[in-house]
Amino acid sequence: MNKHQRTQIEKLLDDLPKTERVRLFKQAAARRLEAQRARKKHEDPDDPPRARTKDDTVRDWAIKILAERAQQNDGARPDPNPDSQTVHRGLVVSVGRRSCLIDDDGRLESCLLSPDIAARQHELLAVGDEAIYEPAPPPGRSRLVRVLPRRTSLSRPDPRQPSRTRVIVANIDAVVIVVSVVAPALHPRLIDRYLVAVQRGGAEPIICVNKIDQLPPGDRSELEQLEPYRRIGIRVIEASAETGAGIEDLRAAIAGKTCAFVGHSGVGKSSLANALDPSLGVKVGTISEAHRRGQHTTTASSLHVIEGGAKVIDTPGVRSFSLDNLSPEQIREAFTEFSPFVDDCRYNDCTHLHEPKCAVRAAAELGQIPIERYETYRRILTEAATDTATERIRPLPESGDD
Repeated sequence: MNKHQRTQIEKLLDDLPKTERVRLFKQAAARRLEAQRARKKHEDPDDPPRARTKDDTVRDWAIKILAERAQQNDGARPDPNPDSQTVHRGLVVSVGRRSCLIDDDGRLESCLLSPDIAARQHELLAVGDEAIYEPAPPPGRSRLVRVLPRRTSLSRPDPRQPSRTRVIVANIDAVVIVVSVVAPALHPRLIDRYLVAVQRGGAEPIICVNKIDQLPPGDRSELEQLEPYRRIGIRVIEASAETGAGIEDLRAAIAGKTCAFVGHSGVGKSSLANALDPSLGVKVGTISEAHRRGQHTTTASSLHVIEGGAKVIDTPGVRSFSLDNLSPEQIREAFTEFSPFVDDCRYNDCTHLHEPKCAVRAAAELGQIPIERYETYRRILTEAATDTATERIRPLPESGDD
């Protein structure tokens, strides 16, 4: 990157909220350690110290990570003068085919996409993006011309073109992974994949388990599957959009933040949004009586401002979530609970799968890392190597909501 681009990225880094900056620096430290190990494999120990490559600082790595995220907007760089009277800046609140809706300080502006952005719309534009547009007097239509660099995002491989990235949401502080019990049943494997994607994108993960009112009295067997996530410090909220249980806990967790509600079909994402703010009136659906899985009622992501000032992006439900575009190194980085132990592994390039004297594997066996999380790591890494890193929600032979 040139000096001007680095200055922009440094300002973006310095403006990040403290908690987000801490998460970014943890990711940067892990990337730096991985690079040091890779370099040591090729260095001659007899070389004088000054002949060896100097390490980048953790801050340098943090800047690199932010620059990589900005490059997802390749071809949609910041306008050189967004304060110009001929262009306006706003927040993308919904996206359609070759078009979007922008909130410009409370005024909604419908915009067509410039051809270069429209050609790669799924990569370059998402709800939550900040963008530059050229207004047009009626009856003309305004045109979106630039997408500003993102500080965070959540993305997945495009289902139709797996070699391409589809950005789901941008510039979020938190991703609320919504799951349910009974109908549909809890799917920890989908949670695991979302956690990898959330960590890669830089946002805070929160797990919200909905429909706890449907559990038989005293039966917490499904909820016990969430204990490994609590043990690694992820916030888990038990809620019911139907009865209101846990809704205030959810409201407190997202207060003042921009967050996305994600999860598979039928878990009640829209119902939770309505429970947080009944004035929204977000459409909710029903559960298939034949298969106890949800019908798609949210067909496109949309941003809502709820009571208390939080911005909630309601996303369409999914029935599968792939990690096919991630390398083994990227998957390892996502398991941040391994970080305290990796320095003690015998080999610098330890995969934590089969090598002797692996400190991560030993920590899992001793319970210092939840064994469920270690097994998840092994499974995802193996599936990534065999191009099967997709968790598909299979129908159940019974009935279930939105």
